[in-house]
Amino acid sequence: MRLRNTLKPIALYALLLASVFFAGAGCALNIENPGHIAVTQAAYFPETLEVTALAFSPDGKQLAAANAVDRPIHVWSLASGEIVRTLKKPGTADPTLFDQLRYSPDGRFLASIQGPPEVIAVWSAATGKLIKQITTNIGGGVGIAFTPDSRRLVAAFDRPPKQDYRGRKLDAYMLAVYDTATWRRIATFNAPRYFSPDELALSPNGRFVAVGGLRIVPQLLSRNPPMWKPVIAEVRILIIDLARLKVVRTIIVRAEHYSIRALVWSPDSRYIAYSAAPINKFKAFKAIKIWNAATGKLTATEIAFEDISAIGYTPDGRYFLDGGFNINGIDGKIRIWDAAHRRLLWSAQENTEALAVSRDSRLFAVGGPGYIRVWRLK
Repeated sequence: MRLRNTLKPIALYALLLASVFFAGAGCALNIENPGHIAVTQAAYFPETLEVTALAFSPDGKQLAAANAVDRPIHVWSLASGEIVRTLKKPGTADPTLFDQLRYSPDGRFLASIQGPPEVIAVWSAATGKLIKQITTNIGGGVGIAFTPDSRRLVAAFDRPPKQDYRGRKLDAYMLAVYDTATWRRIATFNAPRYFSPDELALSPNGRFVAVGGLRIVPQLLSRNPPMWKPVIAEVRILIIDLARLKVVRTIIVRAEHYSIRALVWSPDSRYIAYSAAPINKFKAFKAIKIWNAATGKLTATEIAFEDISAIGYTPDGRYFLDGGFNINGIDGKIRIWDAAHRRLLWSAQENTEALAVSRDSRLFAVGGPGYIRVWRLK
């Protein structure tokens, strides 16, 4: 199960909050604009703790935010700058486990996925009423995505043991597909052997699901008594045909990372990009890689010291964004590149844990320690 690696020690967190207070509601520090693109601050929202998930409503009028510890999800109005809805997560899910927020493309639903025992929650985006709570015995949630027609919800889960401590057999599927009319599970897909998923991304055309994770192989240490240890063999991205629920391509990545932090498709569904956390945070590594999804050919990389926690394309296909924290947990940056990730166009000193881009490509939001900053692209 993927635990948050974003919860900082108290002293460091105090330093982060101090840096936020210094920046205040004004512009972020040290803006660089080599590409001469027009980026201005549109809004600033204070949050209690570190923001770990963001999602724009399809009409771009609201922004949903989840944080690292607090139970509620806040829905902010971009027009008024006020919280218009507070959504309480159901049950007793572990708050230190990863969250994801997704609006359905038709704007009817807002869904969240988090740790056990309550894994998926779906609310009415209009009223904030909890519509469905999906619980499983699989384990923690990894990711969710609505299909473009909003008729299906795809979810990925941690790979569970085959049985619980009482010897009862557990479900072992990695992917589940739900009908949003009835919320019944209509299809499942089992994880390949030794594969542990970290991230899920659905292609914009709705045809393919990409699941990134680790292939963890048990290594025998002793035969008597039998002792094993898990060994990370490699990072893998599985591209799965959603209609057939069949792996059509496996992209193998060198084991220079210990987890995938983010996974996204390009708007035309041709490319798949990922960012990762390094094994050695004091050594530069290939923090971002982009592949041609059809051929598996690597098309771009980014060398960095940072833990790149968030990446995304603008839906119009013009820009690629990434952001994260530096090795000291401070001095992170949010960056805008050309879509091919060849040329850096704009950057600002901004500690970034969460990123969201509006459907019209005019706004992007950055979530950090105790705040949300919304930027406007002109």
